[in-house]
Order: sequence, then structure tokens, then C-alpha cells
Amino acid sequence: MGRGCFRLFSQSVIAALWGAQAALAQASYPCVNDAPDPYQRGTSFAQLPDGRVWGSTAGVAVAPDGTIWAYDRCGANSCAGSSLDPIVAFSPDGRVLRHFGSGLFQMPHGLTVDDAGNVWVTDNAAKNGRGMQVYKFSPDGKILMTLGIPGGGDAPVRILPTKCCRDRIER
Repeated sequence: MGRGCFRLFSQSVIAALWGAQAALAQASYPCVNDAPDPYQRGTSFAQLPDGRVWGSTAGVAVAPDGTIWAYDRCGANSCAGSSLDPIVAFSPDGRVLRHFGSGLFQMPHGLTVDDAGNVWVTDNAAKNGRGMQVYKFSPDGKILMTLGIPGGGDAPVRILPTKCCRDRIER
């Protein structure tokens, strides 16, 4: 390819890219962030027992009967050393129905409810021989099953549970 052909080819590529840029440019639209906000700030759907404040919370699930389950990391980002109940059941209108789990968790992390209404909660931190387990509770708070070794144990392979999954077939 001679210099003239190369120059023509280069100019053609540049022109094509320049044309493509103009074709792909987005139009400018006015900001819509000044629309009215229909939500109320500072209100809470569900108040915790004993007037305590919500800590870090990432686990919320709705049971088949409509009960809303949530965990609270004991008013902080951890339940280590706390005597508060991190697992709370609310009615659909936000009233506290029951709460439990005091002294069991270091850092509740995942929560799910199965078809029978049982509550599964993971604890993904270890301290003082507690944590790094999965708990299955009955709807009234009785421990039905525990998976893992408290605090992770001395096993060469440890679990770090973060979420519970289940299938819909009873196996």
C-alpha cells in the first residue's frame, strides 16, 4: 500500500469514527430531581422492643402467614457481648409480635423463612467461641437445628455463612 492509499485509508477511518461519535452522542435532558418527594423522612415502619434503636440490618423476610421477620445487629454493627434479642417478628402493620436470639449471635448476616414459617439465620463472625453458624428456629423461637461449629472450631475448613437458601421440595 502506497503512502497515498494509506493516507486516504487513515482519513476515511478518522471520518468514520468522527461520524459515529456524533451519531452516538446523547441528547441533553432537564433534571427531574426537583420533583416533589412523596415519602416521609424520619418515620419508621416497625419500632424495636423496649424503645431501642435499629442497628445494622440486612435481613428481612416475609413468612407465609404474613409475619415480617427481621434481625437487628443489637443496635450496632455486631451483637458480640450484647444481651439484646436480634431476631424480631412484626405483624404486617409493624407491631412487635415476638423477639429472641439473645446471646447466640456475633453478627447476624442472612435471614430467610421457609414454607413452614421456620426462620433461618446465619452468623458470619466468630468471637469467644460463638458465631460462624446457621440456625434454624421455629416461628416461636425454639432452636430446631444448628449447622457449623461454634466460633468456627479448630477444623482446617471453616464455614463463613452469609445467606440461607432452600428449595421448595422437602428434602
